[in-house]
Amino acid sequence: MKQKLSLIFAILFILALFSGCGGNNAAKEKAEGGAEASPEAASKGTASETETQKPEEEASPYNFAIGKYEVNEEGWPTAKYEYELPLSTTGEKFTQWDICWTPQYLPEDGYDGLGMYKGMQEMTGVDIEYFLVSADTRSENFATLVNSDSLCDIMAQGAYFWTSGTLQQAVDDGYFANFYEYRDYIPNYLYEIYSRSLTDSTIMDTVFYKDDVWVTMYGLFETPIQNTGYMLRQDFMDELGLGDAHEVKTYDRVHEILKAFKVAKGGDFYPMMVFSSMELAAYNWCGFNTTPYNGGLTYLRVVDGEVQFCGTTSDDLALLKMLNQWWNEGLIDPNWSSFSYTANLASNITNDLLGYVIFTPSEVAGYEMTCVNPKCRFEPTQRLRQKEDQIIHWGYAGGSVNYGSAVFSAKCKNMPLLMTYMDWQYSDSGSLWTNWGPEGELWEYDENGNRMLTDFALKHEAGTAWLQDCYCYNELGDAGIQHWRRNYAYPGGERFIAMFDTWDVSGFFDSAYTWPTGVKFSDEQQEIIDQNRTDPNTYFQENAPLFFTGEKSFSEWDSYVQTMMDMGLSTVLKVYQEGYDEYMKSRA
Repeated sequence: MKQKLSLIFAILFILALFSGCGGNNAAKEKAEGGAEASPEAASKGTASETETQKPEEEASPYNFAIGKYEVNEEGWPTAKYEYELPLSTTGEKFTQWDICWTPQYLPEDGYDGLGMYKGMQEMTGVDIEYFLVSADTRSENFATLVNSDSLCDIMAQGAYFWTSGTLQQAVDDGYFANFYEYRDYIPNYLYEIYSRSLTDSTIMDTVFYKDDVWVTMYGLFETPIQNTGYMLRQDFMDELGLGDAHEVKTYDRVHEILKAFKVAKGGDFYPMMVFSSMELAAYNWCGFNTTPYNGGLTYLRVVDGEVQFCGTTSDDLALLKMLNQWWNEGLIDPNWSSFSYTANLASNITNDLLGYVIFTPSEVAGYEMTCVNPKCRFEPTQRLRQKEDQIIHWGYAGGSVNYGSAVFSAKCKNMPLLMTYMDWQYSDSGSLWTNWGPEGELWEYDENGNRMLTDFALKHEAGTAWLQDCYCYNELGDAGIQHWRRNYAYPGGERFIAMFDTWDVSGFFDSAYTWPTGVKFSDEQQEIIDQNRTDPNTYFQENAPLFFTGEKSFSEWDSYVQTMMDMGLSTVLKVYQEGYDEYMKSRA
């Protein structure tokens, strides 16, 4: 971000701010009766009023951070801020649109029955009413809320579902709040972003839509990691003398191992899983410099200055040919289209029916313990390449930003409190609470004073990682900071933390094809994109998987790509190219 942050800006707000978003309370009624100056404004008064009356300053019901922390010469906070609790004594209520991937494991009263959420309300004084929407209906539900102008105060991952133009339009049309206007209330978030920018050159362009327009508050990893990847059944490899999974580097080597598994286990054994979305690892890491993701024309790359959509290139053709060969050889589970996330595969995994699975390391221990085979052991392969000496140009190389995020409804009447509430979750104490919850539920201290997961957390049928995302901070949906090491707080957890080292791509990844996150479009450009993207996107979703399963011949590839171009994709690419070229000129 080029523009310096301002220092403390003058603030004057009427008592209407005391009313919570969507809540009805005495403070709101008082504000509606007449505009009364806030304690901050009232304490200033006029010179004559101050000299003659000298009224006692009324204590604020809020513990905001504004004006209470130091900034550097550019206006960035110099340290994390710890809030005095509660944040509010007004009893205001906000609403939050959210997702729980495993709602079947929630208590009868939902989040209100969980210790972390109850404790967060008690500590902060802020009451949140949650509206949980299932994964398969989120897009439709979001559109309904937009059309009825009834967004919740906090919309988890809301920016991903906004399809009515640019995010600038979402702000201009009064749907999303602009965090820039309330930046002095979020010192912890800003400190996190600034401190990470000193070593991560991409985070500023990712987080800030424009210098003075910040629409999304992003979830962050406590420290950068590469979160998921493929793992092989090491016990199967040991039985067949196939070596160490950690040393597996190429697709050809995986192919050999899968064929060996198939021969050893029989014709009805399908060793490899693929998700229904066809994502092959964290953030679509792939040694073909593209992704077979079939959810839409979503991912871009830039090759020698030319903007391209993943799903339309010669690298996509080569990748799909390889996957189709593995499919034809019976190496991939034929029920792949029903696997949305790992829990859908639980029966296959625990019954010894898979040998090559996408995992986050936190999932492994639970599945190993519940497998019918007591020797079950999963170990990660390296990030696969086509050749050992290959330099990968596209894909995820580790970073600070996780899947979760939030946008705020512009209709909120007490934005300072909402901002403060969210920023508390980025504080050291706030993120500690949201990640772990109360002692005794998911964790307890061991004899050395270390937090360790309870048997309840380790042996729950949901799996340790999914249970924590349900009972505590959910990095797959929400804004906040994920203390990812919480997933490995048990004896032997060091083994799983070490798995992340196997996925390290240092030395063979250069991000040369990476689409710059700083590219932005005008409202007119975005309108052209929106008008021309729908038809080719639908065609892609319907036809891309058919190459994988062989229902569509590879001889049709060129006409398949040209059909999408004729449907409007060529027009969309032209706009993206203009945006990229303009961005590169500005960086020269």
